[in-house]
Amino acid sequence: YDFSKIKIAIDDPINHIGETAKYEKSFSGKRLVDFTRGFVKSEKLIGVYQKVSTTKFMMTVPIFSSGKVEGVLYVGTAKDSFTPDQISLIKIFAEQLGLAMGNIIAHEKIIEKFKDEQERKKRQTDPDKIPNIKFTLRISKEIDRYLNWKVHNTKKTKADFLREAILEDLMEPDEEYKKFSDD
Repeated sequence: YDFSKIKIAIDDPINHIGETAKYEKSFSGKRLVDFTRGFVKSEKLIGVYQKVSTTKFMMTVPIFSSGKVEGVLYVGTAKDSFTPDQISLIKIFAEQLGLAMGNIIAHEKIIEKFKDEQERKKRQTDPDKIPNIKFTLRISKEIDRYLNWKVHNTKKTKADFLREAILEDLMEPDEEYKKFSDD
């Protein structure tokens, strides 16, 4: 199942998962519908599912990373409730998930900085490749919309994207230009 397609209203939550994210606190209960409302169109179907499943008690715990809720841990048990030790372990697990998420985000930022630095160094090694000439380019709204989309998705500036496209897609494969520039 593609969990990325699940959307939970946080501003106006309709279930305990959304409430956990909004209010930054745990919720627990015995009714599956209180946790899953909005995921399945039929609340009757949720009731049937709870009757045939072994889950009797559920709980949500916020997952914090960098001081804000980044996710919600949702757990259930076949028992009538969790023991205090189980609740403690579940909360510790949520804390560990938050730390792991923070580490992943920090790692991605480090990798991104490294790539940016490598690209910057690569451009600075050859003085002919340092961008220092400015010019105005008139483009259509369609091209501007594409560039805005592209820079949003690649986190590059329009100028960097265009420079890279010209260099890699036009100049490097152009054999005639290579002969000209070698002269």
